[in-house]
Amino acid sequence: MPKLLPASLHRSLLPLAHALRHRWRRWRKAPINGVSVIVTNLAGDVLLLKHSYGPQVWSLPGGGFGAREDPLAAARREVREELGVELARLEPVGTLVEELSGSPHTAHIFTGVCD
Repeated sequence: MPKLLPASLHRSLLPLAHALRHRWRRWRKAPINGVSVIVTNLAGDVLLLKHSYGPQVWSLPGGGFGAREDPLAAARREVREELGVELARLEPVGTLVEELSGSPHTAHIFTGVCD
């Protein structure tokens, strides 16, 4: 994907984009599909991250995916985008159905080991 904005401007606009997306979801109530990846090292430590936007909580790497994107491919892409890591093995754990921002949300959960 081409870089349309300088990284600093992109980062500063993320909180606004997150707030707008949250309001849009509450209004539209459109179903959302996403992935979360439990990344561990060989010792079994779990990797958590804090996004620079949204709630300031520790969370698993992950995000949404499009209608034509496979959940496994989305999980690999999200880990690569957020952590810069390629996981050799990624295995499905299950699915979590919940409500997120007022919309039905299906999260596909995966696990992977990072060297």
